[in-house]
Amino acid sequence: MTRSNVAGPEGRERLRDFALRLYAAEGTAGACLGLQQRQGANVNVILYAAWCGVVRGTLLAPKAAADAAAAVRDWHESAVIPLRNVRTDMKARVSGPLAAEIHAVREKVKQVEIEAELIELDQLEAMPLAAEHDPDPDSLALRSVRNAMIVFAEEPLAEDDHAAMSLLAMHAQTIAHGADA
Repeated sequence: MTRSNVAGPEGRERLRDFALRLYAAEGTAGACLGLQQRQGANVNVILYAAWCGVVRGTLLAPKAAADAAAAVRDWHESAVIPLRNVRTDMKARVSGPLAAEIHAVREKVKQVEIEAELIELDQLEAMPLAAEHDPDPDSLALRSVRNAMIVFAEEPLAEDDHAAMSLLAMHAQTIAHGADA
């Protein structure tokens, strides 16, 4: 998947580009998948929360996080999750005399899944967001991610969840300040 390298409407990095860079940062994919598996988080909403904090410079409040999750829920449940389920189911079936062919189809499904997730990110980026600027901009990403996790948490956040959120926020700040994490 290539980055578009196109600035958004206000000259800032597009959410999809930021999300791809953040997700590629060391440890971020594992942190995101852990939050998804342990708490039922929509990873794209979590990445959106980090982007709001470090790129938009605004705090994603709990209600705004809930609104974001609701705005993409239908697409997430009808496109992203079914594609993910097909891809993960195929992983267990990559064996035998047709393993190479099955693997090739699985990779195609993975690319379609990524395209579906990019559409979801574009939907999130297009959402209006009330400017809730904060005197401590360095904490915006972490606080925004925590607010988004409030929406998804199926049980109290564990130490692993807090560590994952801190890692995401740290990498988000590094990326936003011009370096790849």
